[in-house]
Amino acid sequence: MHGIARRLNSEGVEYPNGTKWKAATIRRMLRHAAYMGTQVWGRTSTILFSPRVHVPPHQWARCTSAFEPIISKEVFERAQLVFSSFAHNLTDEEMLEQLRAVLKEHGKLSAKIIQKSRLCPGVTTIRSRFGCLNNMYARVGLSTSNGVPISSRSRWQTLRNDLIRSILETFPDQLKISRRGSRFRALLKYRKTGLLISILLATCTASHSEKMRWFFRPPRSERNRPTIVGLLNESNTMIDRLLVFQNIPYRKTKVPADNEWLQSGIPLQRTSHLLDIIRDLRGKREESSRSSFLGIQRLRSTGSFRSSIATR
Repeated sequence: MHGIARRLNSEGVEYPNGTKWKAATIRRMLRHAAYMGTQVWGRTSTILFSPRVHVPPHQWARCTSAFEPIISKEVFERAQLVFSSFAHNLTDEEMLEQLRAVLKEHGKLSAKIIQKSRLCPGVTTIRSRFGCLNNMYARVGLSTSNGVPISSRSRWQTLRNDLIRSILETFPDQLKISRRGSRFRALLKYRKTGLLISILLATCTASHSEKMRWFFRPPRSERNRPTIVGLLNESNTMIDRLLVFQNIPYRKTKVPADNEWLQSGIPLQRTSHLLDIIRDLRGKREESSRSSFLGIQRLRSTGSFRSSIATR
């Protein structure tokens, strides 16, 4: 629509009232049969004081050649086919068929593949229609996504949502859910300061030496935020314990139980202790930053700072 409007404006085709052509105007003309020369009656119906109802198209009264057409019948009908293919006009089954075509082409489905494909609607539309990608995977006929059972992903998502809900019930006036967009995960936001708190579940894996390990995969945008980590049990069916960290120094790794960083996490025995722990972590971070700043200031005042830079 925007392309047609730009072309009409660039070619100097005047709009009736002297203004420029707009995409909304083009869309209205291509959707209204009057511009094809057809007069239509009876799109809606109402009886006395009852609410107005929409009448099915096959019951409309039409008079062809009622006006001089601006758009040919062929172009108008082709436009209707294009409009019917828009995502919001597709039925659930039609959308699933498009996703099956993407699955056949790539051999698997993921949010990244769906978002890049021109054969189906984007991830945001699919989530809006089916609730989440896992629901869509199940209806397409997939039992796994990227090697992970769909039932497991759904269970982990449920565990995370339940944890968030539990924390919000504990702090209804202090915390709220924050989300940058539909493509981003929900975070907790401290209303007083605006601080964002990440929620991360770490799945349990067994190594050859039978030592407990947890798989960490924090989103890039959340690694430097205070994080509540839920360590899952051996069967990955429930949260075994909660730890709070100032940040997550890893991108994608398996962490053993005896890992020094893992042991530095502050246990969250009760959700009611969360804000106190967050304040303590923030206080330690500010104190560390202040100490570093004062150390640099002392070096500068004694002249050692310049000599240390020069030796480098």
